Amino acid sequence: MTERKAFEINEMKKKIIAERRVCEVCGKPGTQLAHRIPQTKYNLQYYGGEIIHHEKNLALVCSLECNSQVNISQYPVLVRALVRDIEKTIRKEKKNEKIQH
Repeated sequence: MTERKAFEINEMKKKIIAERRVCEVCGKPGTQLAHRIPQTKYNLQYYGGEIIHHEKNLALVCSLECNSQVNISQYPVLVRALVRDIEKTIRKEKKNEKIQH
């Protein structure tokens, strides 16, 4: 990952924490982001970093316990639906970028 991409991901994470504020599982103050589709070497190779690090794949949580509860890797139907949704969003974002340039 390039330094620029790492910086962009870090900024996105800060934005998500500031906007969402509370844990998506229990409602306590959120302090960390969890990947719904886990950030494993396999998943990064299979889906790509654009999917794995997408805002829609990140959940704000307060603890490791809540982190494990947002993991959807054991539900292939949910994984496929989320990947399709993220891909659709990415296509729309890229289309909007082309229009603006």
